Amino acid sequence: MSSNVSCNPLPTVKEVEGWDIEKLNRFLKKELQDIDKYIDILKDEIVDGDVFLELSRDDLITKLPLGPAKKIERLIKEIRGDNQEKGIEELNEGLEVIQLQMDESRKIKRRIVKSVTSHSIFFFITEFDDTVKNSLEAEPPSINAKPRNFSVDQNNHPILNGRPLNCTGPPITIYNKAFYQFLENFENVDLDISPDIFEWVTDIIRVATDFHDEKDERLHKIRDILSKKWTIELIEYGTNKRGKDRNCDGVFTTKVNKYTAYIGFIEGKNEIGSGGCDPSIQGALYYRDYWSQNSAQLIRNCCCIPSFIIIVAGPWFCVLGAVFLNRVVVQPLTDIIPFTVNLRNDKQVKRIARIFQALDLAFEDLIFYYQGLDLVPSDRRFFPYVQQVGSGDNAFSFTYINELLDDCTRTIWKAKRDDNNNLIVVKFTHKYNVKAHLICEKKNYAPKLLYYSDDEEAKRLGGYKIIIMEYVDCISLGQKLMRDEIKTKNNIYDNVRNAIKLLHDENLVFADLRVPNILVVDTSEFQQAMLVDFDWCGIHNVDRYPASMNEELPWPPGAIPCALLQKDHDLYWLDKLEKKLLKYTKTIPTLVKGSYISQSSKGFASGSLIKSSGISQSSTASGSGS
Repeated sequence: MSSNVSCNPLPTVKEVEGWDIEKLNRFLKKELQDIDKYIDILKDEIVDGDVFLELSRDDLITKLPLGPAKKIERLIKEIRGDNQEKGIEELNEGLEVIQLQMDESRKIKRRIVKSVTSHSIFFFITEFDDTVKNSLEAEPPSINAKPRNFSVDQNNHPILNGRPLNCTGPPITIYNKAFYQFLENFENVDLDISPDIFEWVTDIIRVATDFHDEKDERLHKIRDILSKKWTIELIEYGTNKRGKDRNCDGVFTTKVNKYTAYIGFIEGKNEIGSGGCDPSIQGALYYRDYWSQNSAQLIRNCCCIPSFIIIVAGPWFCVLGAVFLNRVVVQPLTDIIPFTVNLRNDKQVKRIARIFQALDLAFEDLIFYYQGLDLVPSDRRFFPYVQQVGSGDNAFSFTYINELLDDCTRTIWKAKRDDNNNLIVVKFTHKYNVKAHLICEKKNYAPKLLYYSDDEEAKRLGGYKIIIMEYVDCISLGQKLMRDEIKTKNNIYDNVRNAIKLLHDENLVFADLRVPNILVVDTSEFQQAMLVDFDWCGIHNVDRYPASMNEELPWPPGAIPCALLQKDHDLYWLDKLEKKLLKYTKTIPTLVKGSYISQSSKGFASGSLIKSSGISQSSTASGSGS
């Protein structure tokens, strides 16, 4: 680890608590601009975010704790020559802990700022302002979209467009209705298409498939055709170092009082490969830069400024959507669609016509949205638009507070009900096993489920279901193990085993029974366990694991992407869980044919579950502040 740290030491949490807002702002905007220097220090020694905040400058140099090298060294020393198998198991256990710590360290930069500010809204605004500032100082998109330039900028001021995958943003369909309406209309083969679109759709197909000497010639002809339906402007902004004004290939606008809102952008290339950059990246940069201008400040401070981006490259078209959260998020709404079709094939021609009909309806939605804006700055712009669920007496509204995960692809929020101020968890997910959650909830083995979407509502959110449950004030078993906070008196294993027994009785497999998905609830005497994250849960030997499994983790034998779910896989995790918790109990483990059973255990032996008596009387129901 480097010892030539020349920066001022990071403050402790106690020091920050005494700061006023001005000093806090100054620290975040200036002193943290070189935070990557601190992150470099962490590459060799992985630390917990809270621990890191407490370190002085000298500690950073000489006493950085929780390093994986030290943990591995300790584990190796414990390995006995006459017990190699046990040593390997312990080493694997240690590597799992290290994996958890590495996951924590990858988020250290966000945690430092969030811990210092103690409010995620302030964190969002800080990154939002950073994005705007960088945009105003940036080179034109025609330069910054070059692969080498863009890849460098993604490290410091990312656009969340999936390049690379760790720069993937949350689903834009949960931030504005226009995006899922576009998707629904485009995919509807029975969509009514207005006659005026049919009048010129063959013209745009011919222009798209023709060869053109220059990009400007191609885009000029495309704009002429689209202008029959929409008003398209060439709006210049800023001035680059060569004195040439910047503009994309076309802008669709509407008015909000006297201010201009951008509902769509066109960016194109004469052919695929021409221009030296990806037009979708250049279009994303234009979206960011147009909306970052001072003239757009009033609108961008009161909403997530949704826009569509139309990409043209020769005869290939693609439609993307964009929102401006703490960072710009851009996602494709269509595949790259070829206009090289047979004009006698009505099915192919109608599909192209549906693109423009769906866009027309989406533009109407955005015009209605922008013209109805109350031009008052709002922090709500950082959160999904869904802030009320249910109907009739069961309806309730809520206010988002902060993210619960530092992972933009997994949208899980802490929120507060407006009617009773109870804390809740709001989750958006493609798949969720409500039946399994309810089975566990009945025995207090899962937080209380308050609301879940039906299939129709999921369609209106671009395929995402809303899952709302009570917030439980606790941390995961993984975090408890890292902090060595497991009590001698605990019901953790019994609770988890009983929950799995209930699921297996219904022919269900939990599947992802790793320690991050087990909550530990502290009571005055015992520690209880709850299961969370029923996304993977499914029917034994029928449903399958997702394709996106992290194959670097030590999954059960046979648990691979898209493999069938098996009850034995849950038993594998239960066996590992019992071994993890043995050192915290006073019982003596007994070896039974490849499986440990403590004298206090009731039901895990030789790969089978035995009926248990349920949760102990000392368990507590989940709920706000539990």
